[in-house]
Amino acid sequence: MTEHLLKKYSAAVPRYTSYPTAPHFHEGIGAGEYSSWLRALDSHNRLSLYIHIPYCDRLCWFCACHTKHTLRYEPIAIYLRALHKEIEAVGGLVSRETKVKAMHFGGGSPTIVRPEDLIALMGSLRSAFSFSDDVEISVEMDPNDLDEGRYDALAAIGMTRASLGVQDFDPNVQKTINRIQSFEQTKSVVDAVRARGVHSVNCDVLYGLPYQTLETMRDTVDKIISLNPDRVALFGYAHVPWMKKHQTMIPQEALPDAIARYRQMKTAAEMLVEAGYQPVGIDHFAKPGDSLARAVKEGELRRNFQGYTDDGADALIGLGASSIGKFPQGYVQNTVATGRL
Repeated sequence: MTEHLLKKYSAAVPRYTSYPTAPHFHEGIGAGEYSSWLRALDSHNRLSLYIHIPYCDRLCWFCACHTKHTLRYEPIAIYLRALHKEIEAVGGLVSRETKVKAMHFGGGSPTIVRPEDLIALMGSLRSAFSFSDDVEISVEMDPNDLDEGRYDALAAIGMTRASLGVQDFDPNVQKTINRIQSFEQTKSVVDAVRARGVHSVNCDVLYGLPYQTLETMRDTVDKIISLNPDRVALFGYAHVPWMKKHQTMIPQEALPDAIARYRQMKTAAEMLVEAGYQPVGIDHFAKPGDSLARAVKEGELRRNFQGYTDDGADALIGLGASSIGKFPQGYVQNTVATGRL
């Protein structure tokens, strides 16, 4: 990629992180098709689950995910009751011979869920589905939510992989995107989950953020490397205020242009490679011993709506508002509106 080509082809298009992209989904696939696809799964199929918790107790202004801000727990409790019902209904259509190989809790902020409710949610999942003995359970974590009770609950549900959104450690960038999270706070989370036996830690970094520079990017990546995560995801910030109104809080003039974004991405990638991380696909980096890096070497790398994976699942079931499922026959997406669950 040259800067000349970058200038020539720079355009706002659907993000590469998800395919099919949002405009490709339509009402032609409904509950009937979805039910038949679930019933068609058998002992030869490997299964992956995605559970969406669409709530946060603070709204990060850069976020383009399907999430809601709440300072009350009541909406979360109501949502969880609906989610339990969905888990029971969907699980009842899937053969007990179909084994879950991987499961991911995303959001929103899954760690906003109270410890006892998280454990109960896992109980419903284990009642509804059959899990393989070596199932990988990953959870997106917000350091601002975490306390000893939540750490213990995450250990109790069998979390094997922790995913931390860092974005950028620069205080000015953090203030502008309403995501205050110090390096020390992040390190304490990494130390805490590793002390509880979590074998893998992921960190997410964004480039193209307001007031972000090559200097802030270098500083952030240096600190990320010092945390020694097993994987690093390097994503580009998508500024879509016409779709996500809260992004209007971010000053347009503070955003780096396409050339600056490219240089930030290139600098971060070079630093990670120099630190011993192996590039994986278009936006991930993994230690050579990580399962993603091994999957690349063995030609087994896949990508689904949870990102790059080595789980080899034949189907992905999405549970919760806005979640997406992938089957041999096609794709399905739940309604985005939590009020329609």
